[in-house]
Amino acid sequence: MTGKAHAALSRIQRSISVPKNRVNKFGGYNFRNCEDILIALKAMLQEGEVVTLTDEVVFIEGRFYVKATAAFCSNGECVTATGWSREAESKKGFAEDQITGSASSYARKYALNALFMIDDAADSDEVNDHGKGDKPDKPKPEPKQEPKPENTADRETYSLIAKALKSAKDFKTINLIWEMRQPDIKKLPEAGQAALAGIYQDQLDKLNTVGAG
Repeated sequence: MTGKAHAALSRIQRSISVPKNRVNKFGGYNFRNCEDILIALKAMLQEGEVVTLTDEVVFIEGRFYVKATAAFCSNGECVTATGWSREAESKKGFAEDQITGSASSYARKYALNALFMIDDAADSDEVNDHGKGDKPDKPKPEPKQEPKPENTADRETYSLIAKALKSAKDFKTINLIWEMRQPDIKKLPEAGQAALAGIYQDQLDKLNTVGAG
């Protein structure tokens, strides 16, 4: 990352503000989504600056994940960050393309959060209520294969982050862990990154269920 791109990115990171004006009536919390972040960014971009988003669907251990890449470019120099989201196996009232689109939106939001250092504490649109009055389908337990990191350091990093995510008792804690450990997560193989994204989302689902009970 060169100085000019870094300086321009830092300017936006220091100034960007995206209020959580959307309300999840089922979960009882406010949140922001990907589109809200993009609207805020458009007002801040200067000549020669652009933000792009791309998706890649990755199949890992029997499940589909969306890997989103957010790029900030300033006069040809770019900085990138990635975000992951796992496709739901099924979602009540949703067609297959809508399920993929939903996962893409979440993954893009996580990528934008990481790139522009947007605090997402206690902001869980990953468990968004897509129906009026309908309770979300409870996730069915399924056997999960542990990822196979390439070396001992990767295995230790994966185990520590997975343990921290599983022990989180509220949205603020789990989102803080997720954001703070991003530099370590990005160093893991893709299978490890995707597995941690799955644990993160599973824990969000559990917290939402507890909060709605």
